[in-house]
Amino acid sequence: PCPAPNFGQIQRASHTCDKMSSSATSTTETSSLLGDGRGGNSHTSPATIRDVCDGTPTATSHTRVLMATLLGLAASMGALRTYRNGFGGLERLRMEDWYTTDRCTVYAYFEDQGMGDGAAMEVWRRTWAAAGWKPVVLDERHAAAHPNYEEFKGKFATYPTTNPAGYEVACYLRHLALAAVGGGWLCDYDLFNVNLAPPPKCDWLPNDGALTTHDSFVPALTSGTAAEYTRIAVEMAATDVNVVMAAVQVAMVSDMIFMRYFEQRGAIKTRFTTLTSPTFIRNPPCDEHGVEFAPMVFHMSHDMMTMLNADMGNRAGVMTQYYEGLMQSKAQCTQLTFDNNSDYANSFFPETPTPMQHAYKVEFQCAHDGGEACNVMTPEEINQVILPNKGALGQDALQQHNPAAPMHEKLNTEYMGKNAAT
Repeated sequence: PCPAPNFGQIQRASHTCDKMSSSATSTTETSSLLGDGRGGNSHTSPATIRDVCDGTPTATSHTRVLMATLLGLAASMGALRTYRNGFGGLERLRMEDWYTTDRCTVYAYFEDQGMGDGAAMEVWRRTWAAAGWKPVVLDERHAAAHPNYEEFKGKFATYPTTNPAGYEVACYLRHLALAAVGGGWLCDYDLFNVNLAPPPKCDWLPNDGALTTHDSFVPALTSGTAAEYTRIAVEMAATDVNVVMAAVQVAMVSDMIFMRYFEQRGAIKTRFTTLTSPTFIRNPPCDEHGVEFAPMVFHMSHDMMTMLNADMGNRAGVMTQYYEGLMQSKAQCTQLTFDNNSDYANSFFPETPTPMQHAYKVEFQCAHDGGEACNVMTPEEINQVILPNKGALGQDALQQHNPAAPMHEKLNTEYMGKNAAT
């Protein structure tokens, strides 16, 4: 087994739990907040989440009951649901306005806890919409629709953290919000999308809807059914945080650290769908057949901004720069085509990782774990995707990203030594 990850570093690289100021969530924004995913989707009949949980999330058998109950949501009937006061003045919403099983909808969760970035959220919304998705922003009003909201919010507020308490609680609540709206795809707002298309029939999730994190165990991009989001929220509320901290060797918890713990125990699925530095990928970003690499979805986390020496106050501008550069570069490649779920899954979520996904996985593990994690692939194999001296926009990619990381040093040393010899 690899040594435990450096969570001081990974915590910075994790997710910027999507938060938006209440001033941005004005009355004029309400229809966008709640209705961006409504047009042409596959809404179920109005459904309720009443009696989904009994408020005592303690036993594994209970979570199985929760899953079975939630699977029957589409068949249940609902009417108006009353919201608690204090959420932007909006007291009542019709559930049919926001509950959906349309898997072409992608969600972000925004609550301003002094760490939000509305401009970056707009870049997120623009890039995902351009790729064909229906981006929708959720907030605490949606989490409040879940029957365990009050109990779980109180529980999560007691968990040890070095981050602002409100920030961390919002990170937990977003999973309840996804359960309340019908599950699906959940994004951090600093994840920009170059070419990940939505499922062709808007009815598909990876791993048959099992809760899946797509940035290793970091929940920067997560997918799952409503039942699965409830299950994971129940587990986060029921699990002894001291056990989690001991297992993961940290002194605090977050939803990311819980995901690491759940990954260790096989309670979630993990993939390397999202990518780290946008400077790593070849220019143009095509494989040996001239077909665009896929999927190209990049997490512009706090850690990545630091590694790129980018201005933290201009995350939106940095995201836009790399997005537009990659869009222009990939125009030289042949575009992927698919017309059914099988071809779509093979293109974007293959069971055997593509060379690009494998290279990024090795880079991630090497940068965080070091040692043998750096020797999984040869420099030649990695250079099929990642150039040691030139990224998508021409930068000295590996040196700029993190010259101290073992793999980067190994790649540059071996590559340059080999070329000097020849």
